[in-house]
Amino acid sequence: MHALDDLLARLRAFPYENASKIVAARRRTPQEMLRDHKLQGAGGTCFDLVNLFHQTARNAGFEARLALADRTYGPNTHCAVIVGDTLCDPGYMQFQPLPLRDTPVELDTPYNRLRIEPHGRGWNVSTIENGRARFRYHLKDNRVGEDEFIDAWERSFEFEMMNHLVTVVARDDRLIYLRDGHYHEFSRAGCVRREVAPESARELGLSRELVGRALACLR
Repeated sequence: MHALDDLLARLRAFPYENASKIVAARRRTPQEMLRDHKLQGAGGTCFDLVNLFHQTARNAGFEARLALADRTYGPNTHCAVIVGDTLCDPGYMQFQPLPLRDTPVELDTPYNRLRIEPHGRGWNVSTIENGRARFRYHLKDNRVGEDEFIDAWERSFEFEMMNHLVTVVARDDRLIYLRDGHYHEFSRAGCVRREVAPESARELGLSRELVGRALACLR
């Protein structure tokens, strides 16, 4: 059996990107994701990445379950996988199992510091910036059935984010975030910002064809 850490780390090669979601305009299977990654450098948004990891973990023998989360812009707008008492969140570009405890936990990742604390029937996940916690999402502990997960996934095609080309990649100790032509590079040392061409998503590993088709759909 592969260690959970190893399975999660494998997804580091998959970017968070919505170009493939914009072009396909439908849910893709894990098999299609693997194909698109090989041919076009594609990854997916949080629902794609979490669905892929959930299947991979279960195939490896883990008792993995889906979880939904609320962000500031709405309920069930994020998702993750819970394995035992650990959170696996490739959709938020976290590639190490994160502990879920009944007391607050702070831990360092390669590019940020996280705070996970129990709240209601779940946990609040925040990033620590300049010594202060910035709320990111509320992870819910209730069990999620396939129909509920798919319903939330389908609604994600209506997110405002789908009006923009978004790409996020992990590079050692930093995250590179590109929304249209707005480039942000995050690390524990801070954030670097600049303006670039939207086509720069190709420089983050997506194929010229995929970027071009996505931009054409957005015009």
